[in-house]
Parts: sequence; structure tokens; C-alpha cells
Amino acid sequence: MRDALDFVDFNSFQNQIEWAQFGKSFNIHTNKTLLSKLPRTGLTGQKISAVGAYPLPAKGQLPQLVPVTITIGG
Repeated sequence: MRDALDFVDFNSFQNQIEWAQFGKSFNIHTNKTLLSKLPRTGLTGQKISAVGAYPLPAKGQLPQLVPVTITIGG
């Protein structure tokens, strides 16, 4: 998530530790407000729409999306 933001970059922080802590805060927030509330059962066959960020995967690998919004069904 952190690396996909266009309004903040590494040079905005004093060092790599602060930059990492900033990214970790985004991950914690996303898990608390979004991922922890998703159902874990009954998803097979459901339509899922998601918006998020992902790094370009290595050749032959699938992307690993970090979602910002997820809609199940509908």
C-alpha cells in the first residue's frame, strides 16, 4: 500500500525505519478495517470485486493484491 501512494515517498521520512513503520501502519489499518471483517467460508463461486495495489509479479507468478475495498457478491 505504502509504495502505491502518490502523495508520500521515502524522502519524506528521516530514515528507512520510519518509512517501514509508516508502511506497517497502513497494513495494520487495512487488516483491522477490511480484511478481518471478511467471511472466510462460503466464498467458492462468489463474484469478488476488489480495488488495491500490487507489485508486478515475477514471470509466471500471480500478483498478490493488497486490497483497499472488497465487495463480495452483487
